[in-house]
Amino acid sequence: MINDKGLNNRWIDLRLWPGRPLTGGGPLWAALCGLIASGSLKADGSIALTVGFALFLAGPMWGAVWQAVAAADWFTPFSAREWPASAPWVTLLPYTAPDSPSGRLAQVLGRIRVWWRECLWPRYGDAVVELLVALPLSLGVALIVGRAAVLLTVAVWALATLAQMVDRGAGAPPAALQAIMEGGLAWLLGHAVLSELTWPSAAIAGSFALAYAAALTLAEGNRRALLWLNSAQAMVVILLIAQGYSISAALVVLLMLLQLALQASLHRDGDAPQYLRRAQPFVMAIMLLTAFSL
Repeated sequence: MINDKGLNNRWIDLRLWPGRPLTGGGPLWAALCGLIASGSLKADGSIALTVGFALFLAGPMWGAVWQAVAAADWFTPFSAREWPASAPWVTLLPYTAPDSPSGRLAQVLGRIRVWWRECLWPRYGDAVVELLVALPLSLGVALIVGRAAVLLTVAVWALATLAQMVDRGAGAPPAALQAIMEGGLAWLLGHAVLSELTWPSAAIAGSFALAYAAALTLAEGNRRALLWLNSAQAMVVILLIAQGYSISAALVVLLMLLQLALQASLHRDGDAPQYLRRAQPFVMAIMLLTAFSL
């Protein structure tokens, strides 16, 4: 059963950044910027098809995997208190002795059958279906897009599993892991499906993943995340200067100064979601400007 107390509220508050669970603007925008950064985006039928599948994978498909794995409570149904103390045997062989290996296996299978019928399926059936649909469907779309998409989709599975283990079904997976998926891996997917990934693009993806994580943390009321949000964008400026894009770096600095002006209202009013909605266009503009520069 999906726990919607923490994660969904956080997404609804921020609307497009970081977006809603399955159709969020954040991962789609990051993937689009990655496509632009690749330098291979052009008006071509086959490229357009690849781009469409890549955006579908980065947005709805990865979002579905995150919901099914990271945002679901998988700890409760597998806890010891949910398992039946005893259950009818699942008959394997006739005249099986209770203490034999076959007998012990029959007891275990009987408990699993009762647990499935009385605990897992009645209360968590929807989450099971989501899991069984999201994982193979995301892999199928990734296979259509290409090898890089498959590797990144497996990385998303691993991130979602790690988030579940860290969160233990509380309904608020770590913001950093969500940001890596929606901000970093989505950018990498966009770049890698059209051309070979370069280290500047990967470094930029990491910077925006850090900014994404800072935004999620700031939305929860942690003011110290402002430092990370500003630092992540400053890293983008440094990377642009290092690559010789001084004009783009100057424009990014200008957009950062506009955000700093908005932060004065945050310190005064304390409304983090309102500040993030106002700052979102500037950060999105920085991502787009950086993508075109690369």
